Amino acid sequence: MAQALEAGMLLCFGISWPMSLIKNIKAHSAKNISLGFIALIIIGYISGITAKIVSGNYSYVLAVYVLNLLIVSMNLVVYFVNLRHDHEEEQEKEVAESAVIEQYRASAPLTAEQSRRVAEFSEQNREAESGAAVFFGSGRFDSAEIGELGYELDKPLYNRSISGLTISQSGSALNACVSELDPSQVFIAIGQEDVEKSGFNLNQFVNSYRWLLHELHHTSKARLYVMSVVSESPNASAANQALAEICRESGCTYLDVTGMLTSRDPARSLMEVLRLNTRTHSIRFCDAMKLGAN
Repeated sequence: MAQALEAGMLLCFGISWPMSLIKNIKAHSAKNISLGFIALIIIGYISGITAKIVSGNYSYVLAVYVLNLLIVSMNLVVYFVNLRHDHEEEQEKEVAESAVIEQYRASAPLTAEQSRRVAEFSEQNREAESGAAVFFGSGRFDSAEIGELGYELDKPLYNRSISGLTISQSGSALNACVSELDPSQVFIAIGQEDVEKSGFNLNQFVNSYRWLLHELHHTSKARLYVMSVVSESPNASAANQALAEICRESGCTYLDVTGMLTSRDPARSLMEVLRLNTRTHSIRFCDAMKLGAN
């Protein structure tokens, strides 16, 4: 009687495994399969089988143990097959996304003055330290007072901003302004010129920004920070909402610096944001209060 009850228990537990096996085969994905759970079940059945063998109890209950073990093990095989399917789908998805993003390659030509600035930066980069922070901006940030040796910062900060640079031109300046420096952090502040142009195209702006972040992710190990567009243009709000969403999608950090428009000291307000995000030690309460006061 005891063996019949034990066999009934095993059958009740085991009847769900064929259903799970069929479901997992149809799913073609391992995302909803717990490898740890399956492994524990397999260990449990092996332990039960071992106990029967050690005790010499070779009854039909042992056959039920073995049957359940085989079915669960098939789920384990399906897990690894589905895991390979997941990897292949991810690779195909990445290739497809890269192809779409590449259509918006930001490589519009620079003006003569912008090209001169890029050449200057390439010359300065020869003496720059690797692993520093880089500020890659345009518009008002070209003249921001960001010293080459940093200002109350834990690491060097290089300002590689170019007046008038649009997001569509960013690719043409990317090498001299970012890649040559091999930075640990990149602060991107481009977009003022874009939102203030007549006929501003938000979709084109967003896709070009996606290309820029995609390019930086694949060519640099730096942490990326996207700073909000600082402009009084009515297009700025929609652009900043889109940038915040892009950051959530891509894993970048979005920094809202629109307070510079009403700050008593915009340059210092900017430096406080950079200082707090480049520090290597934890933020103090007084630092946070100081940032809010600017």
